[in-house]
Amino acid sequence: MTTKLMIVDDNKEILSSYQYFLAKDKNVEVVAEALDGETALKLYKEKKPDLMFLDLQIPKLNGLEVINELCKDKTEERKCNIVICSGDTTLR
Repeated sequence: MTTKLMIVDDNKEILSSYQYFLAKDKNVEVVAEALDGETALKLYKEKKPDLMFLDLQIPKLNGLEVINELCKDKTEERKCNIVICSGDTTLR
């Protein structure tokens, strides 16, 4: 069974790196990429990923706001697993 993955990061180099490494795994399919939180929410509803790599420092809605919006959505029966990614060592 293939795992549907969504990547959310405003750094295009990071997105490319994830794509490069994940392309080697036949059990993972990248179904969506987003550069900001608003697009991430829209694509999440369309693509229904099993797993999301989510950067915390993204424009429009940050990663924590994206998670909060997903938790509020009572129409979404199935939730995906979220891996939080951040290069900011000052976050607490």
